[in-house]
Amino acid sequence: MPIKERKEITKMLVKVEVVILMMIFTIILLHTMPLAGTAMFVVDCISIGLYAKAKSEEYEEEFY
Repeated sequence: MPIKERKEITKMLVKVEVVILMMIFTIILLHTMPLAGTAMFVVDCISIGLYAKAKSEEYEEEFY
């Protein structure tokens, strides 16, 4: 596998790990401080949605 491809995959995996850690942190917050946890959950959902939208636009540009 070319080095460039490996770097891309590594970057993507790091982003996925960060999102998973944020979600775990959010679940812990939801149990300890419901209001802060709810706010964090909303922020997580928005950031995941924006990231997915950016990725889909990137793929559209690549293929069309």
